[in-house]
Amino acid sequence: MTPEEFRQAGTAFISPSQLNGRWMVRVSIGVEATTGQHLEILWELIQQQLRQSDR
Repeated sequence: MTPEEFRQAGTAFISPSQLNGRWMVRVSIGVEATTGQHLEILWELIQQQLRQSDR
């Protein structure tokens, strides 16, 4: 799932970025109701995508 697909699905607002020449995923949290559980779910989704891209 690309960052755009995450956004279109309403899953999360993420965008690819670079920091000191290294690629990273930037996550925007703009709602006070966001919980640690939401972040754990997002982290799992990102990890799933990384595992799928390694195949």
